[in-house]
Amino acid sequence: MGNCLGNRRDSDSLLMCGDDEDGQFALGQDQPLRQEQEAWLSEVALTEGSLQGKRDTFWETAPVYEGRREIWDALRAACEATDEGDYELAQAILQGASISLPRGRLTECYDELGNRYVIPKYCISKPTNMAAANHNDDDIEEIVDSTTKLLQGPPTPTSPSRKASGSGEIRRRLPQDTGLTMVVKVRLSTLSKDTKVTVLETARVKDLKRQLATDQSVDPRKLTMLYSGRVLNNGTLLKDLEIPKGFVIQAVVM
Repeated sequence: MGNCLGNRRDSDSLLMCGDDEDGQFALGQDQPLRQEQEAWLSEVALTEGSLQGKRDTFWETAPVYEGRREIWDALRAACEATDEGDYELAQAILQGASISLPRGRLTECYDELGNRYVIPKYCISKPTNMAAANHNDDDIEEIVDSTTKLLQGPPTPTSPSRKASGSGEIRRRLPQDTGLTMVVKVRLSTLSKDTKVTVLETARVKDLKRQLATDQSVDPRKLTMLYSGRVLNNGTLLKDLEIPKGFVIQAVVM
């Protein structure tokens, strides 16, 4: 059972709480993310595939019932960074989204409006009793794939019109620059409010970084872009993200 006690210092009242797992912590204050993996056991041994399935199900359904979608996306990105051991990125994501951790753990979080977010341990780290993958299924898939290729026969020759002049390489179709622009709402981790960035409709993530760097005087090489809980690759087309109105891209300065 937890316990709480009052502590008055310099005319400010601070409520100190404690439990068997985390010791004593300051209720209502943001604690830095603990740079450690919490060991836990799964009731049923999970494979990599089944664990990822449970995680995907949680992240897809949790925003439907409570909380804000953009906060859930930020928490997902922070959990994935933590699972990979990148605590610096996880902390930067939390700060950029104004998410507080009263215990220093991702299992219980709060946004700036006071909404509470509870995340299961399996979304943060792997259990200590992970099951080995079943290689038999992989072997069967490989045999089926090889058989399919044999039945299909050799690949159809590429049309000359699709080949580059003087070489056998196929030309990559680049998006046509129509000159039209789009406005992207970005939440920069060093700002207290969102900012709007105007880019071409054919712009990629790297172009957004450059424009944001110009507008806000930051180094584009230190920017990490996140949307819907995923780190965005520089080559991703912004229009392919199909960002709904009112949603934001998080820009974390590392």
